[in-house]
Amino acid sequence: MDASNHLRPLMAMLAFGWAGTSLGIITNTLGLWFDNRRGMAISLAPNGASFGGIIGVPLLAAAIGSLGFADAMIAAAIVMVALMIPSF
Repeated sequence: MDASNHLRPLMAMLAFGWAGTSLGIITNTLGLWFDNRRGMAISLAPNGASFGGIIGVPLLAAAIGSLGFADAMIAAAIVMVALMIPSF
């Protein structure tokens, strides 16, 4: 089995992740959370998602290059949890 067949399930997961961060789901979610300043929240949220893609992908690629795939994924998970904890 070549490498492209191994990546197909991951690409399917990526497709669901992309759908979860699409403009439609972002605006629906924020519409439920914000009564006041809803327009500002909806206009800023896609910018944050785009910024995460612009910064996150090169950082993850650099981490994979320097640490290796497995260690980079562990490091990314640790960073993600550390950033999410204050939001609770």
